[in-house]
Amino acid sequence: TPWGLLASRELQTPIGWQWTETFTQPPQPPPRRPPSNNTNNNNNTRRPNQNPPPVVQPKPRRSPPKL
Repeated sequence: TPWGLLASRELQTPIGWQWTETFTQPPQPPPRRPPSNNTNNNNNTRRPNQNPPPVVQPKPRRSPPKL
């Protein structure tokens, strides 16, 4: 049949995927810096020359609307 002829032609052409496994070495991490003079390293300590954060005053309350 013509369908059998088409099927035999399709089977002559191999299709699919072929894998070749390789390994790529990840890059080396950057060199470590010497520890700073901050002992706990949480980076939230203030430096002496920085100003303190401004104090935010709450907005005054408005009176309720008269209905």
